[in-house]
Amino acid sequence: MWCSVILGNNSFIWIYPTPEHKDEDTGGLTANLESVFLADGEAISQLRNCIVSLVTQRMMLYDTSILYCYEASLSHQIKDILKPEVMEEIVLETRQRHLEQEG
Repeated sequence: MWCSVILGNNSFIWIYPTPEHKDEDTGGLTANLESVFLADGEAISQLRNCIVSLVTQRMMLYDTSILYCYEASLSHQIKDILKPEVMEEIVLETRQRHLEQEG
């Protein structure tokens, strides 16, 4: 299951499941009224909680910071990511990994 994130210039953030196959190119203007599968919903929730954690800990949102945070959060339950001690641990690991990649 893959998710996509759009970070809008207007401070809105969209998280949605990425379709595995694109049968036709519609320019993103189709309404998908299908149910969200449990695995998709869990991945979206985990990604959302990671973004909330990064913002709460005052870390800038970039594609890499979101990805690193998501990977750091995989060892935790989705609901636990928003606990202050878990949030701090995940974001600290994200910061360290980001610094390692930079320098």
